[in-house]
Amino acid sequence: MQNHSALRCVPGDWLNPNRAREPDFPSLPLLHRLTAIVVAAAVAVVVVVDVFYAEPNFFFCSVGEEFSGRALMHSMKGQNLSDVAAVISFAASRARPDEEDLIIAKVLFRYVSARGKTSPHELSNYAKVGKALLDMYEKEAGRSLPDTPLMHFVRLALEALEMSSDKLLSKLQSKYSLALGQDPEIAATVRSLVSVLKPKQKKPPSIMDMFKLFA
Repeated sequence: MQNHSALRCVPGDWLNPNRAREPDFPSLPLLHRLTAIVVAAAVAVVVVVDVFYAEPNFFFCSVGEEFSGRALMHSMKGQNLSDVAAVISFAASRARPDEEDLIIAKVLFRYVSARGKTSPHELSNYAKVGKALLDMYEKEAGRSLPDTPLMHFVRLALEALEMSSDKLLSKLQSKYSLALGQDPEIAATVRSLVSVLKPKQKKPPSIMDMFKLFA
């Protein structure tokens, strides 16, 4: 009887059910290590799948957020809106239905703020892209956006960003503070967007600057 723990398949002949085998005694320790790694990975997959089916919301909170963030960054580098819309749709499908608006708002504001964080002009341009992204998400999901206060804020905020109006965005921020309070990250991102839109105040001349004037 052959000792299968010390045998390996001949390279290049994986699909042949009657493939020849040869001893592999020198690489036995390596084989053990690889086997242990494969077994550990298989156990991890089984545990994750089991947790997902037992409690899908726990799975989204612990894994989905990280996946969404990484996939979003990858999609942004490729500048493919359909990829970003697919990321949002995937993340939303892993969460509760009442969390869909939170996911859309979070990913959308991440996208707009990351792209247009340096100037009101850039924010205005990417607010237009954000509108197109919402339309693509509706097509990807096969349904209209959720009719919630947070989604109302998202649409109006994009209008304010497109107009480069910090006053309008600030008013919307105050009016929809309850909806924004559902997620600290969204609220913080909106605050940063307001700060980008606000006109930069000129600093008063320093003593060194005054000396330079008379030099």
